[in-house]
Amino acid sequence: MDLMEELLSMAQKANVQIDNSQDPCNQDIIRWQFLFGYSRPEAVLQIKTCRNDLAREHVSASHWNLVRGQKEHAGYDKEAYEHSLALIRDKARSIRHSASATTASTITTASPGKQHYLLKLDGPMIGAPAQIANIGSLPRFPVVLRGTDSSGGLIEWCKADGSLKELVDSFLDVQALPYALQPKATYLRYPALADKDLDANSPRPCLGVDTTLPQYRPSHGRDDSYGPRQEEYPVFYFLWDELVVREHFVGTLHLPARPGVVRHVARICGGKLRTLENGRQAALVDSYAGSRRDIVSGAAYLIRKRDEEEALRVGKGDKFEVVRCWIELTSEGCMVPGLTFRFVGGQHLLD
Repeated sequence: MDLMEELLSMAQKANVQIDNSQDPCNQDIIRWQFLFGYSRPEAVLQIKTCRNDLAREHVSASHWNLVRGQKEHAGYDKEAYEHSLALIRDKARSIRHSASATTASTITTASPGKQHYLLKLDGPMIGAPAQIANIGSLPRFPVVLRGTDSSGGLIEWCKADGSLKELVDSFLDVQALPYALQPKATYLRYPALADKDLDANSPRPCLGVDTTLPQYRPSHGRDDSYGPRQEEYPVFYFLWDELVVREHFVGTLHLPARPGVVRHVARICGGKLRTLENGRQAALVDSYAGSRRDIVSGAAYLIRKRDEEEALRVGKGDKFEVVRCWIELTSEGCMVPGLTFRFVGGQHLLD
């Protein structure tokens, strides 16, 4: 949309706002009561709020033409249909906000067993990353993976967690199209991997640091002071279990054999090792004592690309999360900012 079209759209919305300053008609009020369960005063208020909101999102003409027959049969007009989609977006924001608040207030625990999927981008409603981001109220477009089908045609998938899958399915369910036209989402289960959610405006999450304390809260003007960043490469990863490193990352993924992958003897503080209940794997947890005795020795790998990082995250699984830390490269005698994996699977899994 160019500048002139945008100005015309704004003018049309402004005219709608002026024209709809009076109470809605009785037919519209009854429609909203029937569709959304509002009382009459609630329906009047919701309709007025909707019509006077210049920033509200409208469905495209092609979108409305696709669902119009079925939706009008169910009692909707275009305005009511747009409101139903807005309710879904509000639900998505509520879910995301609740998850974010839980994460911010939790230092060493997280929801174990988080499910991950690949969602096929297909059709007029879920065919683009922007549409998925809008449905899920995501802060950024989802990561897109591209491939080819059996006939050589291009197919695209995006990454989705369990909550986004639920929102996409709910969005498609409310379309109420005939079965032959009902859009259906295609999913593939994605290997469980360690969660990575590095805050750009605070040190959260950081090994051995209680980021809920006031001195670690986000502060305006300090956005560039926290690292590594979410999408920053190359980045050092500290790994403590050399047996796992040799058997999985080296033997299976051949990381050291790849050009540019560098291994350094290293150690960190701020964490300590606990043994998992199976007795075969060590888990890194926070140590808040600040004692130099809580030093964990291991290796630091310089990871240059996202696919190498995801190999590490898949190898660790969803009982761990990626956290920031300071890594001492012992042979070089220097400290570097980096990342490692903190255990979040629950105290009951630790010996």
